[in-house]
Amino acid sequence: MASKSKKPAESNQKSKEKKTPFFLNEKFRFIIGLIIFVIAIYLLIAFISFLFYGAADQSKLDLKLKELVMDREIKVLNKAGKTGAFLSELIINKGFGLASFLLVYMIGVTGLRIISRNLIRFRKNLIYSLILLVWLSMALGLILTKHEDGSFIYYGGRYGYIMCTWLGALIGNIGLFFLLAVTGIILVIIRFENSYAWFKEHLKPKPKIKKEIDGTP
Repeated sequence: MASKSKKPAESNQKSKEKKTPFFLNEKFRFIIGLIIFVIAIYLLIAFISFLFYGAADQSKLDLKLKELVMDREIKVLNKAGKTGAFLSELIINKGFGLASFLLVYMIGVTGLRIISRNLIRFRKNLIYSLILLVWLSMALGLILTKHEDGSFIYYGGRYGYIMCTWLGALIGNIGLFFLLAVTGIILVIIRFENSYAWFKEHLKPKPKIKKEIDGTP
């Protein structure tokens, strides 16, 4: 009888010892997080190289993707290679401009979060970074437009240029400037706790100092 009573306990122990699928265990999460973090570092190198060598690589980037990738004789100066140069052109010039560096930040933080290294408040910072990405792209698109002076960078990217053109036609460039200024102040107040007190202190009218008249001779 004693031997029979042990069977359910042994079966429960065996069921507990069953291994979870590889794609659900901690090792898989670590590998995925590490890959994402390395991608962020790779993009950072590509973006920085694009700022220095993008002008020299521009003629190659105008080629078709298949020709750029398959032709071994085509060389680029970007430290991340032809893939890095292509991704930089795609994300920076055809995307969000210099604000695209925030994408690198978000990808890197996401990789660390998957590895279980929660260095910052993940959700709060991710949402704020996405909003700041759009805002900064539009601000740079308004302030630093691309002119026909040989410049190869759309500082606000194609997204910033299109949004600024549309909103500029809708509310005018002055209206767009005030819109970006107000939304920028709102973002600062939401993001930094002490900023509201600073704005409140510096924007409120200063009390008039009454001069006391001394009646003594």
